[in-house]
Amino acid sequence: MEKKYLFWNILRNSFAFYAKNFNKLFKVMFLPIFFQIIGIFLCLFPVFYLTSTNKLTADTIYSYLLPILICLVVGLIIYCAAFWKYLLLNCSFVYAANDYDESRDLYMNIYDSKVLKIQSKYIKVLLWPALYIFLFILAGIALLAFSFSLNKIPAFLMGALALVVLIVAPIIISLKISLLAQIFVLEPDLKPIEVMKKSFAMVRGSVFFKVAGMLLILSVLSLLLQFVIAIFVGIPLIVFVGGDIASKLSDVISSLILMFLLPLYVSSMTFMYKSLITK
Repeated sequence: MEKKYLFWNILRNSFAFYAKNFNKLFKVMFLPIFFQIIGIFLCLFPVFYLTSTNKLTADTIYSYLLPILICLVVGLIIYCAAFWKYLLLNCSFVYAANDYDESRDLYMNIYDSKVLKIQSKYIKVLLWPALYIFLFILAGIALLAFSFSLNKIPAFLMGALALVVLIVAPIIISLKISLLAQIFVLEPDLKPIEVMKKSFAMVRGSVFFKVAGMLLILSVLSLLLQFVIAIFVGIPLIVFVGGDIASKLSDVISSLILMFLLPLYVSSMTFMYKSLITK
């Protein structure tokens, strides 16, 4: 294995990729994130506004129902379209990280045209793990519901099993599919189900713990960044806005800023994938 693909070098290279190309990466992320915000705003604002102004009551709700529904539908359409564009950035950033790793060059316009050609196949790739996770969650809910009809000890054991199925299994599946975008983009001849199977096969043994460790480190750093942003944004908001509104706004702003860290996660997994195929 090349030295640059050692664990800590992968992490360092991911930060270098993100820092050196931040302007280019930011530009392609801005609109998908911005329109997600617009979509959420349209969905939630009418109800919050009408409630806060005491216009929305049991007697008046029917007169406001149509504009609320219109805003909700339009907001959902905008949000879903923007969220899908944001998901497609996984593929764009795999191309970008791969080129950066090999030549230190990025070709974002070319990546956009490539991703447009494969986006229908990417839907199928994502549906397989989503189905598995959904089935585990469904099984967990069924086990949890069944546990309420049992005596104390069997109910406790069944409840514990339900929590494992509900929480632990989806986390494990999420880690096992962490190389999904990398395999899909860099091995385009594979079928959607084969992409998931290969990710499951690659993320096993020591690789599983490396991937978990990498994502854990990035998650902790993200939480620390979120905390710092919340403080720096929250203090001025408390001064000028005050109270609970400032706290909620600072949390929202810090969470939105974290969405711009996507290239960091994608590049780390791309370099991890390349470390596995260069053994």
